[in-house]
Amino acid sequence: MYDMEALRRLRENFDFDSEKERRQFAKQLESLVQSWTVHLSILNLTLKDVDTDCDLLTEAHRKSQLPDFNLILKKEEIDRLLTDALYGTNRFISLAIKTGYKDEPDLDSVGKPVTRRTTALHRAARLIRQVSSTLVRDLFRVYDKFDANYVDEDGLTHLHVACLFGCEDVVEKFLDHGADPNCRAKQTGYTTLHLATRLGSHDMVRLLLEYGANPNLADEQGRTALHSICQELGDDWFLAQMLLVLCHDEFRPVLVDARDKRGDTPLNLAMESENEMLVRLLLKNGADRTLTDKAEDVMSRELAKLERLAGVAKE
Repeated sequence: MYDMEALRRLRENFDFDSEKERRQFAKQLESLVQSWTVHLSILNLTLKDVDTDCDLLTEAHRKSQLPDFNLILKKEEIDRLLTDALYGTNRFISLAIKTGYKDEPDLDSVGKPVTRRTTALHRAARLIRQVSSTLVRDLFRVYDKFDANYVDEDGLTHLHVACLFGCEDVVEKFLDHGADPNCRAKQTGYTTLHLATRLGSHDMVRLLLEYGANPNLADEQGRTALHSICQELGDDWFLAQMLLVLCHDEFRPVLVDARDKRGDTPLNLAMESENEMLVRLLLKNGADRTLTDKAEDVMSRELAKLERLAGVAKE
């Protein structure tokens, strides 16, 4: 059994406004938990010598014998330690999982989760080049209340984060709990479908479309999911076909001639990628080949390219 007084004394010795002191606290906490875990392992082996059927009993008691972080730390302090772990300054995420810590949402006056909150998962989205999908999946084991789709001040939700890191199973859990697949992040205007198409995830795009994702919504640059495919994934015509075929009837027809703020249509972007299959698909679905970005300034070679690719599509 852990020593609650030792934990309280440990917490009192550190200033959580200091990153350095939080790092020291997390290190010492990990050391304490590790020593208690070793003690429990020894106890488990001892019990097995007495009763070989005791595994369920010891597993049921294991987490109760490790510290409940809620008894010594505020929720905001736990969030800070989890966020620090994203930078590699501590191993608090694995420590939280080991002790069975689960984030619990605050409730409003009618008992519904209060979802306006910034968590370590929102921070992870802003560190996408530094944070692995494995670490994000571990965080979703901590923030595992899928009826609480936390949203930060920029409109970024936990559902967005799950899409961004390719956590398809997590995305499905949020959608099953009623999360809106068409929620938009304020700064970028990205929907879940924008993120899934940029990632090139066929399974996630299919899932989002099944739950009513709207392929015609534009981001802050005026680009739809179809723009994203044509620009980021010029060789993935099949993903574009999924958008055109699998979207809900209420969103048909998909706006194949939508212009972004630069005046580009998906066809313009498909031309730039020189993907004949993608051009063929867009033209087959009604894309207007006379619409070019800033038509009066388009160089003759670009027009010739369009004519050549359009000719392929007509064969």
